[in-house]
Amino acid sequence: MNKRFIRKLVLLMATILTFWHVGLGQTAPGKQNDIIRDAEVLVFEGCFDYDEKSRTYCGIQIVYTLSHPLTEGMIQVFNDLHIEADYPLPDLSAGKHLTSLPGAGFYWREKDEQLPDPSVFYALGTTAINDSIGNLWSESEASAYDYKPKPCERHPEDLCDDAAIFRGEDVGIINIYYPGKRNLKLRAAGDLPEVEISGVSFSEGTEVECGRGVVPKRIYKALLRDVRVVSTVSHQAEEDIPVLKAGRFTVPKEIFEYPSHIRIVGKLKQ
Repeated sequence: MNKRFIRKLVLLMATILTFWHVGLGQTAPGKQNDIIRDAEVLVFEGCFDYDEKSRTYCGIQIVYTLSHPLTEGMIQVFNDLHIEADYPLPDLSAGKHLTSLPGAGFYWREKDEQLPDPSVFYALGTTAINDSIGNLWSESEASAYDYKPKPCERHPEDLCDDAAIFRGEDVGIINIYYPGKRNLKLRAAGDLPEVEISGVSFSEGTEVECGRGVVPKRIYKALLRDVRVVSTVSHQAEEDIPVLKAGRFTVPKEIFEYPSHIRIVGKLKQ
């Protein structure tokens, strides 16, 4: 065999091995021109099972909005260079649509730091709280607006409220509450969930910082509304203690966007 023939043979074998590997492995992502880039996709997670290498979901609601009608379209769950699953869109017309992905239908096989973090972050003033994003849709009936003062720790014969840990013009969140039943109705309609907070020194329109993960890479703002005083007992006992307030905000839609994991591919209707 001459060297030229051997070189051609090596190149041919490399090409065959490449196609064989792609065929046996996960499908490579679709063509870039198949991605519907102006489609808005929100991911409302249910529960999940988690281990060191993957996270298997047991139910996800997808809210997708198409600017233009499609002739064909799929929800594509992807991960690095792999497509984990494709699901047909139930409605290809322009507008807002809802669909649910089947439980345990796929899992993301990435490093833990690349998986969508199941926690969410809220911050106001000098305080911050982390919690599981799944709690947004818990069937809770607790409300920041139904606050009841409790007996003081040092003087149980008197009443105190949660504002007692703050002084002067301190600004902060003390507790978060989820209007679970309302959020379930909002989710069923494809609308964003709400959070209620108790805290001090905020007012109508104060910004709450929100992010995905224990240490968010990006911060999004949500405006407080329906702010009102829910207790003054600690303030009455000591004027330097602020009054306790309640307020609510809508969680920013960016918290539910997964541009690196879920997208819509298809063909625009001409």
